[in-house]
Amino acid sequence: MDIDINSSIEDNDIIIIAVDSTGIKVTNRGQWMQDKWNLKNKKGYLKIHVAVNIKTKEILALEVTDEKVHDGKVMKSLVEGMFNNNHNIKIKSFLGDGAYNSNENFKYLKEEKKIQPIIKVKRNSTVSSRNNKIRNREVNSNKGLS
Repeated sequence: MDIDINSSIEDNDIIIIAVDSTGIKVTNRGQWMQDKWNLKNKKGYLKIHVAVNIKTKEILALEVTDEKVHDGKVMKSLVEGMFNNNHNIKIKSFLGDGAYNSNENFKYLKEEKKIQPIIKVKRNSTVSSRNNKIRNREVNSNKGLS
């Protein structure tokens, strides 16, 4: 699979990125045996983590892992990959689902990269002095939606 990650982002463009992942089965060989005998799939699947510019739908970063790697752990390398591919990139916001909900990710985006994290937090999340301020704000705003 040949994917071009050369971005057409202009120097003054401020973008919003969305990040997610999907899984791809490695093989179907012997699938009926696994189903018949209730065996666990030994091959597993691949996860493809993608960061896209929501305006242009361009892929800005891509990483392939196995099924054991959690989405939230890949976020930092995806963001770093975008900055490595285009040094002049300016990211305004990061959109992600609950898989990216961690204090480390909120802190990395807001404090280190100056990117506004827009990440879904769990409905039963609590505000804590140990939490990142932005995450606490998301938790509070989510309480009003319940």
